[in-house]
This record gives sequence, structure tokens and C-alpha cells, in this order.
Amino acid sequence: MKSMTIYFVAGEASADNHGASLIRSLRELAPNLQFIGRGGPQMREVAGEQFTNWIGEAAVLGLWEVIRKYGYFREQFHQTLNEIQENKPAAVVLIDYPGFNLRLARALRKESPQQKVIYNKR
Repeated sequence: MKSMTIYFVAGEASADNHGASLIRSLRELAPNLQFIGRGGPQMREVAGEQFTNWIGEAAVLGLWEVIRKYGYFREQFHQTLNEIQENKPAAVVLIDYPGFNLRLARALRKESPQQKVIYNKR
């Protein structure tokens, strides 16, 4: 059976924990699934080296911190879109982190209307 890829995005520690649990469960159901994306150390531990651990930089509190790191977030947003377009995952799972993930969902709908996008607000 051909393996499928699922792309995850989580931007804070609680979403990293939730994402790691979801990846474990999905792997039990379908061992051939591959996981890539952006999350934290727990998701990287479960998914593997191809997973970017960005939680230390991405987890911000308050509007001022977001504004201060605007360039970083803009770069990450475009890199994430490019990774999704290059890898053509079967689905994109966005966990909480609405400021980033809802914008990403809109961009994916616009650029790739057939892309399956799942947003999980915990």
C-alpha cells in the first residue's frame, strides 16, 4: 500500500501535546502514514526528523509580541505554504493557533481548493 502524508501545524505547547497524541493514534490505525509539518518537541519525537520544531519561536503572547515578530511569522507562513504545495499531503491538520492557522486555511482554500484542511480548535 502506498504511504500517504499528512501535514500538521501546531504553534504552542498544548497543541504540540494534542498533535503528538493524534499522530500516535493515526499511526496505530494506519502504520503507512507519513507525518510532516511544524510543531514542538513532542510531535517531532513521534513524527520524526522531517518535522520542524518551531514552538520556541512561534509561541507568543499578546499583540505586541506578534507585531515584534511579524517578519518571522510572515516568513514561516510562506515556507509552510510552499512545503504543503511541494509535498501535496492527503490532508493538512491545523491545531488551534488561530492567528496563523486560520490565515493558512484561507490561503490553502484559495490556492488549492481540493486540499483537505482540518482545523482543530481545542
